Amino acid sequence: WPQVLKLISVAEGDWITAVMLGAYCGMRLGDCVNLKWENVNLDEDLIRFVPEKTSRGKRRKELTVPIHPALKLHLEALKKTATDGQPYLCPALQGKSISGRSGLSKAFIEDVMAKAGINNQAKSSKVTGKGRAFSSLSFHSLRHSFNSELANKGVSQELRRHLTGHATDKMNDVYSHLDKKLLKTAVNKLPAKSPSQAG
Repeated sequence: WPQVLKLISVAEGDWITAVMLGAYCGMRLGDCVNLKWENVNLDEDLIRFVPEKTSRGKRRKELTVPIHPALKLHLEALKKTATDGQPYLCPALQGKSISGRSGLSKAFIEDVMAKAGINNQAKSSKVTGKGRAFSSLSFHSLRHSFNSELANKGVSQELRRHLTGHATDKMNDVYSHLDKKLLKTAVNKLPAKSPSQAG
């Protein structure tokens, strides 16, 4: 989470809003930049939206995510300065391609992450016989951080799935990175008896 806070502190313009939505709502980059004010209810502290990934057919499902107090403060300030008639929260980013050499994903890595001093180590993977480079850290990592931080704070998988929109526990497991200290604390709860005490 310290890296998330660092990203928020160095982000500028619409990237601040996008990073905060990713961190505090677990939203994908495309959903962040296409979010409209009509999806935000500051009176009820709720954001309602249909993720682009599941926006078609039987998988279509609206998610309702409570607004974190830090995000609410930001959105309230943003609302006061928003241009009348501008439907999007991130108008400077909206409509731009997410992937590709000049896409928002790359811009996030090269601009925001680099400014935050977060090292992005590119990895290589073989996919059906073709080499494909992918980033170990990206905007999508904020979605992992959102889910993992909730898991480490004891939020049940059922609630985490409800917030992220994951269809299965197995998919949610991919996004759950438990803190090593938390795991150690769990193991240390086992009763202890040394060999010398046995018998």
